[in-house]
Amino acid sequence: MKKINEDIRKNTFEHIYLLFGKESYNRLSFTAKLCSAIIPEGDTMNLTRFEGDKVTEGEIIDLAETLPFFAERRVILVKDTGLFKRASDQLADYIASLPETTVLIFSEADVDKRGRLYKAVSKAAYVCEFTEQKEDTLKIWGAAILKRNGLRITADNMSYIISCTGTDMTTIAGELDKIVNFAQGAHPDMDVVTRSDIDAVISVRIEDRIFDMISALVRRDRKKAYALYADLLALERQPMATIVLISREYDRMLKILELSQSGMSEAAIADKLALKPFIVRRTLGNARRYTTKELRDHVAFAVSMDEAIKTGAMKDQTALEMMLARFSM
Repeated sequence: MKKINEDIRKNTFEHIYLLFGKESYNRLSFTAKLCSAIIPEGDTMNLTRFEGDKVTEGEIIDLAETLPFFAERRVILVKDTGLFKRASDQLADYIASLPETTVLIFSEADVDKRGRLYKAVSKAAYVCEFTEQKEDTLKIWGAAILKRNGLRITADNMSYIISCTGTDMTTIAGELDKIVNFAQGAHPDMDVVTRSDIDAVISVRIEDRIFDMISALVRRDRKKAYALYADLLALERQPMATIVLISREYDRMLKILELSQSGMSEAAIADKLALKPFIVRRTLGNARRYTTKELRDHVAFAVSMDEAIKTGAMKDQTALEMMLARFSM
């Protein structure tokens, strides 16, 4: 990413760029920045976009061979086409002969690094992979967005937002925009985002409702757990899907508690179990309300409910209600 910013600053560009990765927010942002920097605004003659899996290699090559129209460069943006995941031999062979007047920008969610096209492009292009950002990076980024809008936020509240949204930057950006609009309207004389501001507007995923239900079970708050269960029924959430998530969460609590008791740090646990640090942190907080034996008993009970459903001995809704009753005791 630094290379792209430097190219834009110096106005010196590579002839081929490959931007790829699941983290779409940054990938698409830098794709747009590159196009805007190379081709002046309003020049529709020298910027062509190909998007989707209907594009053919021949179309790209034919346009790449066309001289720019009263300009120094022609830019071809090839976005989310899947070309790097299928045989694209014609384009792979062509890459080495790309004219000096053409800048080819590939922006793809996924690529096959074993494919001929990727290998050909990686030899001739600047390649940048956009991976999922770590929580600490997202907290700084999110706080910076709020700061640009005249708002401050505590680290704990920024962590809370991420725990509700997950780590997808596009989702976080959308929720931050809602928070900015609400906070500026609710208390224009204050510059601090409060927890109530967040709760007032943030979209809560079904998985978060289930986690809230599990938190209620951990506190032995049966009334709250059943209220959240009623919400899930109203949302037409299938009982079996909820059982799977509850079972997974209790199994996760057991593993995390055992690893913590063995002396492993939260960061090491997150690495070992391939979990986000904030997930380990919040799960461990719940797990510590149990003994290891209690968690083992709950995991065993969840397994028995799953077996009863699969053998037809019990309906999934009955099994879920039995789990709620047992785990809230």
